[in-house]
Amino acid sequence: MTDLEAQVLRLQAENDHLAEAAVDHSRLVLDDTQVPQPALT
Repeated sequence: MTDLEAQVLRLQAENDHLAEAAVDHSRLVLDDTQVPQPALT
């Protein structure tokens, strides 16, 4: 595996983590306000 491939894998893992955090945050906001949020695809 090249350094570039390793960097891409790290960025993908970080992006997945950020996406999960955003979904969790949306759920918290939804619980607080009961306002429908657009589904994340």
